[in-house]
Amino acid sequence: MADQMLKILKNLKAIQPPSVLTLKTRADILSISPRRRRWFKESLMFSAALALTTITLFFASGGFNYLNLPRPTANLLSSLNQKNLIREAQDLVIEIQLAEARYSQEEVLAQINRALNELSL
Repeated sequence: MADQMLKILKNLKAIQPPSVLTLKTRADILSISPRRRRWFKESLMFSAALALTTITLFFASGGFNYLNLPRPTANLLSSLNQKNLIREAQDLVIEIQLAEARYSQEEVLAQINRALNELSL
């Protein structure tokens, strides 16, 4: 009984599909991959476009109020005017006070030698 089953299994193992079917199936399997890649790329691009459109519409419809962000006002935009910036820079008063610094030559040389010793380690 076991010998007959082995003989039947060996005969079934030897069965091959027609070559036409093999070629058609192989072509179908290989053609699936590029379609899926193209579908994924197109869906990703569509999702990105939809997200950017949604964000643009959100801010165009007053999204600044929902997020408590300051709106770009005329005062803010006028402060970026080049003439106003130049006028403000000319009106700016800067006071610089210089104090006299005194160093002894021995202290400076000692610090330089310490720094050189640290670098040489």
